Amino acid sequence: MWLIDKPVLDDIGGNPLSVVSRSQETILTRLISNNTLSKLITGEAFDGDKAYKITSFFSDINNSIFKEVRNNQPIDVYRRNLQKIYVEKLIELVKPAPVTPVITPSSRNAMAATIAQQGDVISVAKAELRNINSLVKSSLPSQKDSLSKYHLQDISDRIEQALNPKG
Repeated sequence: MWLIDKPVLDDIGGNPLSVVSRSQETILTRLISNNTLSKLITGEAFDGDKAYKITSFFSDINNSIFKEVRNNQPIDVYRRNLQKIYVEKLIELVKPAPVTPVITPSSRNAMAATIAQQGDVISVAKAELRNINSLVKSSLPSQKDSLSKYHLQDISDRIEQALNPKG
């Protein structure tokens, strides 16, 4: 909410939902990227139990992003957008756009390490989607706010479609 300065938005004709959504998207794109997540996996490979693990990272993010769901509270429009963006970022990890890599002799070892890390990233992203779906489904019966309930049903549908595509 601190990003929403009504007088400034009125002067520029800005939509507060768009302003906040752009910021949410930018931050989550950076956090939930193969690059960032692969660094967490690499850190664990080097530092073992002392490392900040990818599973701890997702646990921390999920607890923050889905706090209303955990507490059976209504979810405002900004938080609904945040939750949808987050779920879409996880889905993008699970179903990345096809890329044709250019292989050179010097990139072969780096590419092998990246493929292994991305394999773990995909596995963890799928697990997180399953965790979110379980949380959402368990909270639906106790959700009193209609819009929050519709939002959570939509998130569940998106996750199920991503993990179990038809066809």
